[in-house]
Amino acid sequence: MESHSAREPRRGEDFSQELSEKGWYHSYELPDGSVIQGYNRLEVLRERYNRLPIPQELAGRRVLDIGAWDGWFSFEAERHGADVTAIDCVEVANFLYIHRTLSSKVDYRILDFFELPASGLGKALMVASVLLVLIVELLNSAVEATVDRVSLEHHRLAKRAKDIGSAAVMMSLANVIVVWLLVLFG
Repeated sequence: MESHSAREPRRGEDFSQELSEKGWYHSYELPDGSVIQGYNRLEVLRERYNRLPIPQELAGRRVLDIGAWDGWFSFEAERHGADVTAIDCVEVANFLYIHRTLSSKVDYRILDFFELPASGLGKALMVASVLLVLIVELLNSAVEATVDRVSLEHHRLAKRAKDIGSAAVMMSLANVIVVWLLVLFG
């Protein structure tokens, strides 16, 4: 099977045979220097992690890994200092093995995404949805201030930039409504 970089999509590709042969979805470098070679190579996993818009230092921050599988992202975020909760709908033996091997403190929960409200994590999603509105509103204000700074003349591109920013705020507000309804009324 051909190798993949982090940018190549695999949707529609059947990799079940290779996954079955390797027994691991993620690769791991263990504390003793040995490597478990999974379907996704370490360099690909590290490249994906480094492309995420999150800081390298995560001390004092919390991470929720939904669909953790073998847990590579969970353990990598923990390595960067995060307090991590990992959820999956089934218990994965490989996750438990790595958890023990690394003496990890990742909070591993077996539940479905829609059980989050009952687990207390639904509140975090509710708060995050409101914070997203504030972030998008700040970005929209920055776009509007920049457009006004460049020129006060009416221009179709200036109007378009402001309209797109306003639409982003509206979408984030719709997200709040959906998240809150799902959490509260599931």
